[in-house]
Amino acid sequence: MRSKDDFALVVSCLFFFVNKTKVVTLLLLVAVSSGCQLPLRTSAEQDIKLTYDGYVENGDKQQRIEGTCSTDDTRTAVNCDLYNGLPDWTITEATIRVTWKPYSVHDVRDFRQRVSISPLTTASTSFRVGHQLPPDWNGWVWLVVGAKGIHAGPQ
Repeated sequence: MRSKDDFALVVSCLFFFVNKTKVVTLLLLVAVSSGCQLPLRTSAEQDIKLTYDGYVENGDKQQRIEGTCSTDDTRTAVNCDLYNGLPDWTITEATIRVTWKPYSVHDVRDFRQRVSISPLTTASTSFRVGHQLPPDWNGWVWLVVGAKGIHAGPQ
């Protein structure tokens, strides 16, 4: 059975979180003094500047985002297993560039997909390309050209 103190703690925490605009300072003091744990601010998503081969721009050449990609049976989606080789980043968005024969300016597109790839792990994702790619690997190529993520290490 919960005590009155437990109830007061829950009420003060709930009131603090629900009604942030009124008497915030007083509620903060009450909430902290009563043991209420406030939500921690999460790190903001940031652009990760990459070179065309998936390395962090001006970064360690041992750390990169890479993987393998193939098409589905209809060749209208590129299915990728992407490896996050960045030990201090959780990848939240990946951008790949797909180009196909005859490799002109009109035969290249970037595709962006929300992902969640923890550091030093691989995750699967699929990019819908909006048209049919050539039937063989000699007809198209892909590269990781951009990413967003949350920095987990010291800054």
